[in-house]
Amino acid sequence: MKRSFPEGAQCEEATYYHGSAPRPEEFYHTNVPDFAGDFFWTQKEMLEAYFKEKKRNQRLFGVCWDKTASGKKAYGFFSDPMKYFETIQKMPEEKRSGYEMVMSSTRCKLHLDVEWVCEGSCADPQAEEIVKGICDSIEEKAGRSCVFSLSTCSRLSTEKKNTVILYKNSFHIVVHNVIFANNHDGTMC
Repeated sequence: MKRSFPEGAQCEEATYYHGSAPRPEEFYHTNVPDFAGDFFWTQKEMLEAYFKEKKRNQRLFGVCWDKTASGKKAYGFFSDPMKYFETIQKMPEEKRSGYEMVMSSTRCKLHLDVEWVCEGSCADPQAEEIVKGICDSIEEKAGRSCVFSLSTCSRLSTEKKNTVILYKNSFHIVVHNVIFANNHDGTMC
């Protein structure tokens, strides 16, 4: 199902969106892939289509995608997780702003988004020690050796504290052998 837009729409690539017509200021969405996935203007519309399609395809992979740096989102899904990862790899790094939406009542691995800001134009020199301490604490709490994946998107912050440059330390930790029944009932806390 392809969507056509009101007369005067400024963005040709936008025609792969489904659902209700967007507001004119939402036409700028150069980060969303136009060659893969099914995308929607609202999360509600995406979820309705996702759960309808999920009856036929149990491997669907739901995503939220930053349309721009201002925080506007698009919602969509891919036929399976590998299609998502293949899509990400084909995109320029500065356009890779999609992330998984963990659906309610879906088993999920322990995952943490660890972020803090420090003054200056480089990473906190204690970052490695801090992340290692978090991983050690998880293993202690779990009572076993854990299998971790760690990624970072640490970067200069777009915000400034008065005239001071800030650096955003950002780490994503996934624990592959600590799995919860779902992401929404508080047991992960």
